Amino acid sequence: MWNKKLFLTGLLTVVAGFFQPTVRAAEALVKLELCEFVPTDWADGDSFQIKTPEGALQTVRLYGADCMEWHVRNMNDSTRLSSQRRYFGISGFGGSAKTSIDLAKSMGSNAASETARLLSKPFTVHTAYADARGDARYQRIYAFITTADGADLAEHLVKLGLARAFGVYRESPNGKSGKEYQEHLRDVELLAAKTGVGAWENT
Repeated sequence: MWNKKLFLTGLLTVVAGFFQPTVRAAEALVKLELCEFVPTDWADGDSFQIKTPEGALQTVRLYGADCMEWHVRNMNDSTRLSSQRRYFGISGFGGSAKTSIDLAKSMGSNAASETARLLSKPFTVHTAYADARGDARYQRIYAFITTADGADLAEHLVKLGLARAFGVYRESPNGKSGKEYQEHLRDVELLAAKTGVGAWENT
């Protein structure tokens, strides 16, 4: 008899072996309170622009969470979306690549909308200004985001099945080591997969 729980546990274990995240040394974090979300036409759920109370604009990239691409502008974006589809087990959804890609993009759009919704109120950023690279047009920095309600944005997105627990990790603002934070997000991800929320509904 097919066991969904064992299948998903095995799937995540295999996937984790293919996609090894990076755990960074813990440089000192700077706390930026009362930050504002800045709407743009390029942002997604894990990478977006903010404004500090001093009026400075920063493009931030979340630690530990990776949302699906929904702006596919070049081959790099396409390759990344392909790996995300494999990770969530939706490459064969609908019986065609186009249907699978459309689903993945819709999940990316949902993640971007959820991030914008959660950050509609002033929030807190913790960052060491580490270079997050990515699109050369935007000088991104890695950051943890704590919402006005006290939620960790990366954890929230993973919990809803709108992001995978994947990327760069480091010591968190609440004192978890990079490894502990990574393991915590993977536990959250496994629960999301087991309950079939977000992209996991179609695995």
